Amino acid sequence: MQENTSGPDYAYLTGDDLPAVVSIKKPIEKSDFRLVPRGNGAFREKYRPQKINEIVPTCSLDQINNIVRRPDASQIYLLEGKTGTGKTTCARILAKAYVCSDTQENKPCLVCKACDAFEKSYDVTEINGADKNKIEDARSWVEDFRYSPSVFRYKIYIIDEIQRLTDPAQQVLLTELENPASYLLVFMCTTDSKQLSKPLADRATRITFEDLKPKHARDVIKQVASYENISLLDEDFESLYNQSQGSVRALLNNIQAYAAGGFNPERWTEEASADVISLYKTITKGSWPELADLLRRPNIRSEPDLLRKGLESYIRGVILGSNNIEEAIKLGEAMMRLSGSLLTETSINQYNQFVLKCLRACYVFRTN
Repeated sequence: MQENTSGPDYAYLTGDDLPAVVSIKKPIEKSDFRLVPRGNGAFREKYRPQKINEIVPTCSLDQINNIVRRPDASQIYLLEGKTGTGKTTCARILAKAYVCSDTQENKPCLVCKACDAFEKSYDVTEINGADKNKIEDARSWVEDFRYSPSVFRYKIYIIDEIQRLTDPAQQVLLTELENPASYLLVFMCTTDSKQLSKPLADRATRITFEDLKPKHARDVIKQVASYENISLLDEDFESLYNQSQGSVRALLNNIQAYAAGGFNPERWTEEASADVISLYKTITKGSWPELADLLRRPNIRSEPDLLRKGLESYIRGVILGSNNIEEAIKLGEAMMRLSGSLLTETSINQYNQFVLKCLRACYVFRTN
């Protein structure tokens, strides 16, 4: 079989030969970013980006650079995307770039007085919306908004999990941000923008974060492995990526666990890859009888969670390579059924959960 390498991130096959489980074995010609280790401890902190050229590209770096070049274009930003993709990290980098006194195009420089004072400045406030989400909390922020910054040109607020604020709290915040003070700079981070008040979201410049792509995952692994003197087998690259589920933070955690000998690679065999492809074809046919027969096979019963992860990665790859928007939407809905929580069904075993997820994914195609 000949690979069609027209896609930038995944290896695709033509005709009836659908893509194999997502692989990151394609060689990387040039890195789009450069990780820098700082201090010791957990890799997710040690390799947390502090400059724009260190950001793993889960968002548009062109947009980030344009914001730095034109700092007066917006005062309110909404950073949206799944957990672990770099939203809060990017918000901190942008905030620091806003106050950096370096006149060159390398903001934030990390060495000027403003950058040095950033972490301890009273002009910078980080808020966890999951913990402080009541109307009284929002009123206290709004009251603080009205005081001018003491050191910097801007008074900066980074609000994580903004969607967790109650509706009244969001309304209080909206009222203040409709006409913000000239010195106010607000970064709102969310894992679910649909739960956010639409008028509040519409006040912001959106920065969208996507799943970590395979080629960038491979770069992260290679760079960290080089710094930490870690040797990996080719098949371990794929396992590290698949188990990260699109999260940069999870990938760094996996690499650290691997280095400590506590990571189970769960290497993909040819049989597991074939099972994933069979499941995919059967689900997209919308055939319950065929799916039920497939799910009874012993090899599928023995590794349900591994196959679920593989199927999610597989469907994600097909979506990214599809030119058919209607089919991509169906696949997206099917993947949501595979990934979503089971709510009241959490007491049933892993295999039965997998069966239910597959049946629900199949339902998307059966009813369309």
